[in-house]
Formats: sequence, C-alpha cells, structure tokens
Amino acid sequence: MEEEYTFEAVKSGAEKLYGWMIQPARETLQGKGINTLVFALDSVLRNVPMTVLHDGEQYLVENYAIALAPDLSLPNPQTLQAEQLKVLAVGLTDPPKAVKDVPVNFAQLKNVNQELDAIASSGIPMTALRDQAFTGERFNTAINRGSFSIVHLATHGQFSSDPQNAFLLTSNGEIGINDLDSLFRVRGQLRPDNVELLILSACETAIGDELAALGIAGAAFRAGARSAIASLWTLDDAFGVEFTREFYRHVGQPGVTKAKALQLAQKSLLANPQYEHPRYWATYVLIGNWL
Repeated sequence: MEEEYTFEAVKSGAEKLYGWMIQPARETLQGKGINTLVFALDSVLRNVPMTVLHDGEQYLVENYAIALAPDLSLPNPQTLQAEQLKVLAVGLTDPPKAVKDVPVNFAQLKNVNQELDAIASSGIPMTALRDQAFTGERFNTAINRGSFSIVHLATHGQFSSDPQNAFLLTSNGEIGINDLDSLFRVRGQLRPDNVELLILSACETAIGDELAALGIAGAAFRAGARSAIASLWTLDDAFGVEFTREFYRHVGQPGVTKAKALQLAQKSLLANPQYEHPRYWATYVLIGNWL
C-alpha cells in the first residue's frame, strides 16, 4: 500500500479481505442506518487500514466511518463540541541529529508550518509551538496551562509495542512515551478536562511490529487522550497539509463525530485523482473513542 505501482494489487487484496470480513455481514449492515464500523483487530490486521477494503466497486470508507478499538468498551463516551474546540499544535521542521546520543536520520519536514497554518485557517482557536519553540519543556508548560481538546503533533516519531523504542522528536531532543505518560498524568492532576483527540502527524509505527497499533493506542490513552489519529506509514509532509486542511474543515461540525470527520477527509482526498491511491488517504487510522 505504500507504493504507487501497487494500485491493482492493493485492490485485489482488498477485495479478498472484504469477502472474508465484510461480505458475510452485508445483510446485517444494510438498511439499518449503520454509518460507523468499529474494528477490534488481532495480529497483522492491526497494521492494515480497514478503510481500504473493497467490494469490487467502492472502498469501505466510501460508505462507513471507521475506527479501531483495543476492545469494544467505550468508557465515558463524549463527542467533540464545536464551541469547546481548542488546539495545541506543535511542529518541527528540522529534526535533531541524535536521540539519546544515538545518531538518527529523519528527513526535514519542510511543510510543517503550512500544516499548522491549515489548522489556523479552519477558524478553530489554536496555540502553536513552531520549530525551535517546540521543546519538551515548553510543550509541558503549554499543555498544563491550557485547556485543549485536540493536541496535534506534526513531528517525527516512532511507535512500538515496546515503550523503550517509542518517542517523539522535539527541537532539543525527544519525548519518550513513558515521559509523555508522566507529562499527561501531571496534567490530569492539574486540570479536570480531557484531551479528546491526539493527532500524530508525520509519525510512523515501528516497522515489523505487529502490536505497534496498540503502542499508538496505549500512548494516547496513557497520555489522557480519549482517542488518537496516527499514520501507519510516512508520507511526504506536503500531503499532510492537504489531509490536515480537510480534517479540520469537518471536525467539530454539528453531528460530525471524529470518525466521520476522518471519513469525510479521506473521501475528499480519494476523489482527487492525484491522491486516488490508498497510499495517501488510507495511512490515517483513528484509534479509541470514535464519537
């Protein structure tokens, strides 16, 4: 799914998966007003976006909003309220050269500031930490002092089922997942409001880790967020600007859940011939509370 030349192969595989997973339930799904499907997946399926399943004519995302859940429980369900939306957005153009004194080679994210500008243009109130202003210390201070329903992280990062191999890059180093856990735990003691959505832009799961999706979910939940949107593979950050613009255009609108906002963004991108291949729009998955 990550390569342009695989278009037909992806569709063929997606049709097989659809036949195994969705076709037996079509009679149940049709005609009952069902508009959202929530998957609790196992094994390697955690790294396959369900949006890409194909019935021979359409992708699953064209008919349903889709979310992933570690299980089918939904503690303290709450939808996003437009009047309460406020975003803490951070972006890092030039990643550090080393993490924990080990050299790393993450590419420059040239369009990060355009991505943050796309959030601002949506009209949703936003506090931004850009480039050198995005340090671990300033992020800590910002998130403890402000009431944010969405935290948007446009920076390189890696997620794994092993917390020792999971981190986010800042301008002066990294935030380990255990550190993120502690940071949000302190926030939870200082503030009564929850982070409803953690968006991990430009991050990727650890390659070959079948439980990496749980690593993303665990990071979000331990961080006090009800849900997370993350990418299963990396893309050119110019595309991240397009996704961000479309997602924030829909999120918080009356009757639009997080899963629905993601669906509308993905359908908009799918309708653009430039982004028709699933490698673009299918990389984004919603994990946790889909409301």
